[in-house]
Amino acid sequence: MTLIWIVGASLCTALVSLVGRSIAFLGETQFRRLIHYAMSVAVGVLLGVVFLDVFPEALEAASAESVFIWALAGFLAFFILKFYTDEFVLISIQNKHPPT
Repeated sequence: MTLIWIVGASLCTALVSLVGRSIAFLGETQFRRLIHYAMSVAVGVLLGVVFLDVFPEALEAASAESVFIWALAGFLAFFILKFYTDEFVLISIQNKHPPT
């Protein structure tokens, strides 16, 4: 029975990967329309794994206060990183392509 679950999960993973990779071969218009959904699913899966699998294990291994502080620090660090990289990309695009 375990082998059936392993093979089934592997086939589902392969199918999802194939669908995800096929987005890259669409036309640019459809790619730009669908990439936001694909990124949203990827972020949702990542956050789901963190909060449903890793977070409870961290709560068992360390105090709740330190786990929550590190989680908040991680969110804050990525927020700041995204803010400054967006500004950097916007400035570099404007410098390469000045408005006409």
